[in-house]
Amino acid sequence: MSFVAGFFTPVPASTLHLQSSTCSRRRVEFAGSSRISGSKRTYFEGRRWKVQSPVFQKSPETRDHSSLVTVATSLKELKEKLIELVSPTDKGAEVDEEAAKTIDFAIRSVEALNPTPDLNTSSGLNGSWNLIYTTSDYALGKNRPSFLRPKKLTQLIDTEEKTLINQEMLELMGFKFPLSVEATWKPMEDRRLELTFERFNMGTMSFKTGDVKGWMDVTFLDDDLRMSRGNRDNVFVFQRAPSS
Repeated sequence: MSFVAGFFTPVPASTLHLQSSTCSRRRVEFAGSSRISGSKRTYFEGRRWKVQSPVFQKSPETRDHSSLVTVATSLKELKEKLIELVSPTDKGAEVDEEAAKTIDFAIRSVEALNPTPDLNTSSGLNGSWNLIYTTSDYALGKNRPSFLRPKKLTQLIDTEEKTLINQEMLELMGFKFPLSVEATWKPMEDRRLELTFERFNMGTMSFKTGDVKGWMDVTFLDDDLRMSRGNRDNVFVFQRAPSS
């Protein structure tokens, strides 16, 4: 059986699920009924929203999922609030249902205000990105004992060579064990990248994965934040790693 990294954690190829999107560029579905308001025309249609403004607020009838502020006056403030919300969750491993709903609302609000055209060909993808939140149990290593779960998860993207490397760092008894999976990619329609996973590395050992195919949809990108979604609607939120 061929094994690849189901984002970061080695899993059977049959269970591979990467980043995807269940929504169109101009429409997002979610549980609840809030409204978007601002200087531009923005509104909800049933459970679908159309967003053209960086300002959002909750309708009076909307349940307050947790601490998401009532009004965010800019994309910058939305991003800051999102980072504040995900920071105590250990990348999503420690989050309760209500907090998860609030984080999901914040993520979709930020995605709707994506400032970058041509997401899957932008040079802004290039660089090193640290995972700060995901809904993927595989990426978080929830199928492993807690002491074998990754301490750090990083994705390296090279837009010139069209390569992508997912890296995780395990720590056990004071020792660090690096794991990584290497892929090549090419842009497809809309926001999608088609991925071909070629090699899995464990320390100094390296194994071919049998050129397993996958894909991811980039849903948000700016100078310091990137989001993508998987075919099971798992979301991945990255911060650009500081320059060394």
